[in-house]
Amino acid sequence: MSDIVDLNVGGATFTTTMATLSKYDSMLRGLVTHPTARDRKGRIFVDRDGKMFRYELQFLREGHLDLSAMSSEKISMLRAEAQYYCIEEMVTICCPPPMPVSPSNDLPSAITCSCNYNGEELYPNPLGVRASSLDEFVRSICDRGYDLTLMSSFADGSGNRSDERLYLHFKKETHSIK
Repeated sequence: MSDIVDLNVGGATFTTTMATLSKYDSMLRGLVTHPTARDRKGRIFVDRDGKMFRYELQFLREGHLDLSAMSSEKISMLRAEAQYYCIEEMVTICCPPPMPVSPSNDLPSAITCSCNYNGEELYPNPLGVRASSLDEFVRSICDRGYDLTLMSSFADGSGNRSDERLYLHFKKETHSIK
């Protein structure tokens, strides 16, 4: 397998290396080893914002981002992209300090987080939930009015389940009045 990787992210093309995309324990590591879609030219296809992806790639290459000249809206968009790709180190850079839990109508509409198989190393944790197991964490989030909408996992291939990462996505329950 070649070390060079060609990507098509939302129509923008990028060329990088397996080492760069595998630098952090993120969805991108799994994407290059098990791509789900390719474009007509054989590039790995990701249906996301290509203009924003250049920042993820810059972070993977350099390990830092200069946010000083960016608007809070752009930083928020970067955070959402970093959460999508599960680049926890980049999410940390883009995250404002944690806010105390507030009434349910002030909670975010969606939460994406990851943890190891045992439910430890949970990040990010915007609601400040403390739990001793994955089941307890999921129940805790659901008790705050969220539905678990997606759960996926990536393993490093060692067969050691404790090295497996779970990626969870919760969406705020919405109730319409008819």
